[in-house]
Amino acid sequence: RTLKTANSEQEQPKFRIGAVSKLTGVPVDTLRAWERRYQITTPTRSSSSARLYRDSDVEKLRTIKRLVSEGYAIGTLAPMSADELLALAEEHAEAPRGAEARTIRTLITYGDNELPIDHTVASDNGVEMLKQYRSWAAFEAAALESNPDAVVVCVAGLQPERVNALLSLVARLVARAVVIYGFAASGTLTRLTEAGVMPLRTPVSDELLFKMLAPVAEPAAPTIALPTSLPPRRFDEEALTQLAATPTVVECECPLHLVDIIRNLNNFEMYSAECLHRDDKDAEIHTMLRSVTANARAHFEQALIDVAEHEGIALPE
Repeated sequence: RTLKTANSEQEQPKFRIGAVSKLTGVPVDTLRAWERRYQITTPTRSSSSARLYRDSDVEKLRTIKRLVSEGYAIGTLAPMSADELLALAEEHAEAPRGAEARTIRTLITYGDNELPIDHTVASDNGVEMLKQYRSWAAFEAAALESNPDAVVVCVAGLQPERVNALLSLVARLVARAVVIYGFAASGTLTRLTEAGVMPLRTPVSDELLFKMLAPVAEPAAPTIALPTSLPPRRFDEEALTQLAATPTVVECECPLHLVDIIRNLNNFEMYSAECLHRDDKDAEIHTMLRSVTANARAHFEQALIDVAEHEGIALPE
């Protein structure tokens, strides 16, 4: 079975983003974030600038949602074609789910200067050490052949070529990956984390390493939910642009300034909703920021309406 491509001449865009969210189970804010950060979909725009998605977009997003729920990182899935995503999903359709499926029983490691794990320590933690390598080519070949539950890489520095090779390997394995490193750029660490690879700064104790390799339970439902009753937006981008371009009867640029403030609040409201959450406290802070921003935006929208009425400016529908 093959997914239709978004370039199919017969396929017409017809789904708005709200409908896509309901059909795929992916929140609207997440759909926007995936589009902006990873270009996973490229919806067309209607005459009113609303996003319009095709059937193939919906099917691709459903597949990605399923793979993400099974533990794949969005950064790993983003470069894959629709057919590659479907093949990956079908390949693991019969794989066991939940914490038991992710239990680490076999391990393979690479170290450029020192080997990261002692065989006895691995055995004491109920893990079979398949082999440790100092040659990357041999390590990569053995990992692909044995398909271990986890890989551990120990390097002095995270150079771009090594990171690229590791991410390519991880994308082909259904395995947990830990990198123990001495030095690395912050952007490199972010890239690894987004791809589902756990970076740990050396020195790393055996206790911490095996804690990172411990069975992973199915993610619990978030304890902090995003607000469900945020004030709706009263102006879309087209309306704000129209108001900003409307000449006023007095030498006053208040409408323009209010439009700029509302735009900034719109952007920060979206940013707060899309921020990555490290824990419940982090989620709580961003939930608060989104709520405060949305309510501030509502006040400024009302102020813009009042100013427009005062100056006789016709409001967009």
